Amino acid sequence: MRRRNRFSRGSRQFTLIELLVVIAIIAILAAMLLPALNKAREAARTVKCVSQEKQIASGYLAYAMDNAGIMPIAWAGVATRPSWIPWWGQVAPYTGTTGLSFGWNNPADPDPKLYQCPSNSNNYISKHTPSLPAGSSLPGDQLPRYRTNYTYCRGIGWDGSPAGPSDYYKKPVKLERIRKPSMLVAMVDGAGINASGSAEYIAYTFTGAEGYPSYDELEFRHGDSVNGSFLDGHVSKIRLLRLDGNKSIWSLDPYALRFFFTSSEK
Repeated sequence: MRRRNRFSRGSRQFTLIELLVVIAIIAILAAMLLPALNKAREAARTVKCVSQEKQIASGYLAYAMDNAGIMPIAWAGVATRPSWIPWWGQVAPYTGTTGLSFGWNNPADPDPKLYQCPSNSNNYISKHTPSLPAGSSLPGDQLPRYRTNYTYCRGIGWDGSPAGPSDYYKKPVKLERIRKPSMLVAMVDGAGINASGSAEYIAYTFTGAEGYPSYDELEFRHGDSVNGSFLDGHVSKIRLLRLDGNKSIWSLDPYALRFFFTSSEK
């Protein structure tokens, strides 16, 4: 007696229309899941950014401990020590980042990954992007200093009035003389080489206009926020509330940028 193949009858292949419907359903589901996946990826990058900033904060506080309580200077000019090394180059040895070079036209190698926020890979110089983007007005002979997209508050070195003397970066203030370190922002996510301006320090430092940072010096790349490390070493999220002219009004008090001191605050 011949056995009947149970698949020989009652089965059929998908028609083209049915196949297209299945593909369409899969595409719709993928489109629905993609935003959630992108959110999850960004959340992971944000967490990594916070971790990096905490390590860097530990580094600049360790630097201060070894230098009479003085924080790294935002950009060290020829009249300061060490000579002509940006803040992150001064901190790097305290975070295990070695082998950096800051020659006039000698990009550092290897890439200082700790100083590069993972949420943006386009606004700093790396081994894979060894030149400035088209239209940038930053000095091309300063490429080694553009290898970070974190930005450091220039006010850390101020010693005097809010306007600051022309050589304010030569007059750093000791940590012990700075009030409310838990309120003072040392470093945040920066606009990096996308920033406007022709001065080389624009790519890795920022300042405050009437207590708020300039809109073209920061990049609120974690949603509507930046991660910021404070002078006591903690890191927290800082939200952008609105833009006001050339200022970014953020969720911190204007005091957050007042590193300088006056006679009543000594």
